[in-house]
Amino acid sequence: MASLDFLITVRNSGVAKTWRAFTRWLRHWLPTGLYTRSLLIIILPMILLQGVVAAVFMERHWQLVTERLSSAVTRDIAAIIELLQTDEEEDDYQRVIRIAREKLGLSIYIEPKADLPAPRPEPLFSILDTILANQLTQQIGRPFWIDTYGNGSLVEIRVQLEDKTLRVFTSRSAAYASNTHIFLVWMVGASLVLIAISILFLRGQIKPIEALAKAAENFGTFDILVHSLAFADAEALHNPFLNTTREQWRKALDISAYSLLAMARLAQPLMNKDGSIITMSYLGAEKFIPMYNIMAVAKAALECTVRYLAAEMGRHEKNIRVNAISAGAVKTMAARGIGDIDKMMDHYTFKSPLPWNAEDAALHVGKTGLWLCSDLSTGVTGETIYVDGGYNIVGW
Repeated sequence: MASLDFLITVRNSGVAKTWRAFTRWLRHWLPTGLYTRSLLIIILPMILLQGVVAAVFMERHWQLVTERLSSAVTRDIAAIIELLQTDEEEDDYQRVIRIAREKLGLSIYIEPKADLPAPRPEPLFSILDTILANQLTQQIGRPFWIDTYGNGSLVEIRVQLEDKTLRVFTSRSAAYASNTHIFLVWMVGASLVLIAISILFLRGQIKPIEALAKAAENFGTFDILVHSLAFADAEALHNPFLNTTREQWRKALDISAYSLLAMARLAQPLMNKDGSIITMSYLGAEKFIPMYNIMAVAKAALECTVRYLAAEMGRHEKNIRVNAISAGAVKTMAARGIGDIDKMMDHYTFKSPLPWNAEDAALHVGKTGLWLCSDLSTGVTGETIYVDGGYNIVGW
């Protein structure tokens, strides 16, 4: 009871009310389209991940490289100060200036001792100012003044010695990690490429869903779905079966068999109770047919898919039936792609117990399809029905 009271208290708290108000506001402003939401699901984590990488890794890398560069420049300045304190003659000064210019890449000027300028206002993002100031304090320990913004490509450092002022100019890139933008450009460029690929991929994946949703919106629900879709590369049909490549295998089964599963999944919410799904198969799924090759494997997978879909969708509250028609030789454009369709028609005409000819073949198949779509077949599902004049039963 105490736990229930606690849950009720939490539910009615100000934090919970604020959260519910925020979620309502978020749902109101977020896009409602399936395509847009799918893009956000892919793009937002990508942007978040790259933001974290840029904020954590890049900041650490930027700071570490700048520390090392600033430390090296400071060590060079400390060495110059040692030389200046050891050699007090004017000629020695010129030698130190030459060494600094030629060996260390520093332009130095030795001026009479004077007060250092007032410190410049610290910039908002002052990683170089902060790190360089720390290095000068640790390694030199003398009054100094730095200017990192007066000249965009140079950094000026003034160090006050006992009787003189050392003025040093060095390139900004020598003390500061200035090439970080290259990584950022590559990161942003890679992100744009990935986003473009995601958009193209999602468009292809979501188009069928949107088409079905649009059909449901315009026409409402439906009772019948006819799957009459198959494809295989011509080389995979005419070359020896042993030469079938992995890509030819994948393409034939993806288009010819998996497409039924994908269409059934999308269609189920839109179909009425006692609806019917019909697909087209062929005897090659069960027996050897010359030049059928990979398509025979795809049709066998299709017929197995019919049985599994029938078992699941039949038990669904809509009681949708799923059946396959294994048609005999019919003069279609797809059949012509196999080759020797006229010879096949003659063979069917000669072997089939029932009359089978080019003029009536499609009519026989259509009548069976009509029966499977009607209420006369409400007790039939998961079947592969041969419509071939009895050709499949002949064994001589």
